[in-house]
Amino acid sequence: HIYAQALVQLIQIYQRRNELEEMLEYSYLALALDPYCEMAVKAIVEAHLNQGNTGIARDKLDTFHTFLHSRLGVEPSKEMHALRKKIIAREK
Repeated sequence: HIYAQALVQLIQIYQRRNELEEMLEYSYLALALDPYCEMAVKAIVEAHLNQGNTGIARDKLDTFHTFLHSRLGVEPSKEMHALRKKIIAREK
């Protein structure tokens, strides 16, 4: 549990510093540890968007949405829906 919390803290630190590679690294580690970690998915999607990889960002978001829906029967948060709108806007 402490390791997961440390990863979330590192994601937040690198997010504030706009260090995308480090943010991605720790986000993927957090997601491997906890596949339900919405914050890690959000950071991954945002990093790919900031790098101009809208297709990858959309795929990661869609995969997480499908995962949540199939495993828990729930929808992602409002923040995740806002990210989807952001992706769509950038794809135009």
